[in-house]
Amino acid sequence: KRKPTIRLDTYSLKCEPSIKLLGVVFDSYLSFIPHVNYLQTKILASTTKLLNWFHFHFRVSPSHMRQIYHQVILPTITYAAPAWWFHCPLSGLRDRVLSLQRIPLLALTGAYHTTRTAALHVLANVLPLPIYLDQLCAEFMLFTL
Repeated sequence: KRKPTIRLDTYSLKCEPSIKLLGVVFDSYLSFIPHVNYLQTKILASTTKLLNWFHFHFRVSPSHMRQIYHQVILPTITYAAPAWWFHCPLSGLRDRVLSLQRIPLLALTGAYHTTRTAALHVLANVLPLPIYLDQLCAEFMLFTL
């Protein structure tokens, strides 16, 4: 199927597969998988930068790592969640969102990279991200009605 183009004099605007609006990447199918991919690169970069900075300057205690996770990484992931996370998302989106938590939880717990993600949630005493996003969206719906 041919994508539409808009022409203004000699300049033509082409249709893009996705658009980033206020930090949320919307694709043409509204699957939000490109948004989760964008979040994955952002979380990986911020986690490695934070860990490198902290390990270079001083030793980080587990309580400080937990505070960094809850105040920096988790709000980055859950920004505008009611816009892109709905009550019954696609299973591919759910799996990708669950994998977002893996690298920060490995840093938080100090576990080996072969540790299962479900075990990381238990070790870190953190809710799995899909459950946390469901809770956030339910609170949003409760307080907007």
